[in-house]
Amino acid sequence: MASQKLADCPSTPGVPMSETDLQDPPNPAAPSSPQPPVLDEKVLGQCRADGVTFRAAQAEAITRLLESLAKGRRQLAESFAQRPKNPPPEEAKEFVKRLQTELTAQRTWLLKKVRPQFEQATKGRLAGRKTVLALLEKLTDSARKQLERYQAERDALPLPADAGLSAQLAFRLRETARARGLLNSPAENLPTTEELEYHPLVEELSELSARLHSRVADLWPSIRFHFQVAEEELARLVVSEEEKKSAVDFGKGVEEAEQLACGVLATAEQQIAELFAPLDDYWAGLAERLEVCGQKLAGGKYSGSQPWQDLGESLKRRGKKAFRHYFDISDQEETSLLRAASHKMFSNLQEVLHKEAAPQEKLLSLTDLPSAQEVLRRSETFPPLHRRLFTLGPLKTREFLVARDEELEVLDDLFTRWEQGQACSLAVIGPEGSGKTSLVNCFASEYGAQGELLRLEIDKRLQSPEDVIELFRQGFDIKKPLATLDELIGELLTRPKGMVLVEGGHNLALRVVGGGRAVEALCYLLLATRRHFLWLVTFRKVPWERLDYQYQINRFFTHQISTLLAGQQEIRQVLLLRQRISGYPLTFSGEGNGKESNGTTGDGRERENRFFRELFTASGGNLDAAFHYWLLCLGYDAESESFHACPLGKIDFSFLRELDGDQRLTLAEVLGHGGLSAEEHQRIFHCDPLTGRLRLEYLASLGLLLVEPPRGAGGDVRYRLNPVYYTPVVKTLEVMNILY
Repeated sequence: MASQKLADCPSTPGVPMSETDLQDPPNPAAPSSPQPPVLDEKVLGQCRADGVTFRAAQAEAITRLLESLAKGRRQLAESFAQRPKNPPPEEAKEFVKRLQTELTAQRTWLLKKVRPQFEQATKGRLAGRKTVLALLEKLTDSARKQLERYQAERDALPLPADAGLSAQLAFRLRETARARGLLNSPAENLPTTEELEYHPLVEELSELSARLHSRVADLWPSIRFHFQVAEEELARLVVSEEEKKSAVDFGKGVEEAEQLACGVLATAEQQIAELFAPLDDYWAGLAERLEVCGQKLAGGKYSGSQPWQDLGESLKRRGKKAFRHYFDISDQEETSLLRAASHKMFSNLQEVLHKEAAPQEKLLSLTDLPSAQEVLRRSETFPPLHRRLFTLGPLKTREFLVARDEELEVLDDLFTRWEQGQACSLAVIGPEGSGKTSLVNCFASEYGAQGELLRLEIDKRLQSPEDVIELFRQGFDIKKPLATLDELIGELLTRPKGMVLVEGGHNLALRVVGGGRAVEALCYLLLATRRHFLWLVTFRKVPWERLDYQYQINRFFTHQISTLLAGQQEIRQVLLLRQRISGYPLTFSGEGNGKESNGTTGDGRERENRFFRELFTASGGNLDAAFHYWLLCLGYDAESESFHACPLGKIDFSFLRELDGDQRLTLAEVLGHGGLSAEEHQRIFHCDPLTGRLRLEYLASLGLLLVEPPRGAGGDVRYRLNPVYYTPVVKTLEVMNILY
């Protein structure tokens, strides 16, 4: 009995066990060995039941979603099937109106009812992960109790009186090691909650759930976009009563609209069902896999753990490590090791020095880059639906808004504070094309149903308080003339409380003597009314910095938001979301600039990372620039109906340093004002009109400036910086200390 109980106890290193000690006769008076730990069937049954319950709830939610999509598709198909043949204009117009009403109703039903029901039923993509984690924690806790009971019973066994010398030494060694914390029990080797998060069962479920929920998340903006495009295509069929379209054209247009609306629902049904199948198989086999896992946990067999009986091996490894550290390595051997390491390092250095340098990558010059008009003409070969996704302009709803969660939280908090009676005003700051209008549009679309909303745009330069008074008198539709700011403020405070969106804050000042009085007037207006109105004013980045430097304008805004994206991950999310919604597959090729191979090797993920790294470097986080370079790098294969993206490469902007001083200063003033007319340029630089127009036109010919036609009668042609080149222009001017 003694030998059976102590056979697993290792002997003291250096003290061999005798043959007599190993063959002690059994002692009938000794207590029996404790029962080894086993899996608790009751706990396992609870885990099985919880898994079955979650699987049933998830399957029900997915089934309801698929049934809703199928129902909407059938109803739309029935409505489209009623199209008349060779309809007269009035009948065609009436039919299109009915279809548009049906599309609007179906879109509202899917987005406002089906979507919340599904999200409430599934409780997000992490619900399954939390469930499996909870099941594993139950099994781990049960195994820990079993192992602790088993260890306590084993520890209670006394040392037999007839135990040999080696057995006594091993027993004392084990007790000493346990007292000093050198020996872990099986219960202590079981995984913690943090370690269970990396369990294979959890990681596999996370991957399967991410695929399904990402596709469902893409479904809602896809439905909104496809339905809106279908409505617009139908509206084109009856755009004019005088223009009579043939029956073939009318039927073809209705058929294309049906493919857009019904096609997106049918594709979603198929893809969601395919993604749900492996997830359902996972839950179906989870009970069996949990049983295997529970048995391993109950036996103390967890990856990375060591059973408590392996004390001898553990001490042996520790002893060998200490012995080698203190005795095996002499000074001479240590010197020889350093010499060998130095020789290897020197050899590697020689290899690097004699190695031929890699060919330097050719930089793209400005002449290699097509203009925005040329890129748009090139994209006309793309499918119309795909092209529309990347030429939408400012967004109107949150469906396509990506990487703006923090900004929207600030807006929601700001609105709550203002409703509570606090004085609030917000400045939205960013370069042109960075998403300022999209952000305020998305917020305004949700606020519009809750209160009064007024939108204004400063579309011309304001230089005096009178200009500010006239702007808001017209914006608020005040009929009587107003002479002073106090009269304007008194009139505004009689209006209902609400939110005021003002775009174009960069037009508040001109860099001339007395050119900033409009800034002071607007700030005075904000201070007097920002408890009554929630003010949201957009500013371009460089003009805001100049206004803040000259007038400390940030003091008059309680909150500020920057819209320039900070990293390539956000740019990646924005572009790939729209690409997924288009429904066309995308691959990233290894060909440079769409012309020739650059010899890049590696898998698709590495090519994708390189693509977005170069695109972010070129765009600097500006969305307009990112869309421009994205369309430039895309290619479409009509045969396979798929897209491929080639690397953008590096662009050479060194020519900006070669511009003469007046041209660089002109660029700086265009940036600092958000745009200039020739007359404003003349006032700033005190030059004749022809010289100023020549400088502006030359920069426009290089593509650095965009020309805006006059707005209204008597308006001036304006020049603004091309958003595509915002980042390199700003960096160059800052390095040359022209912008600061």
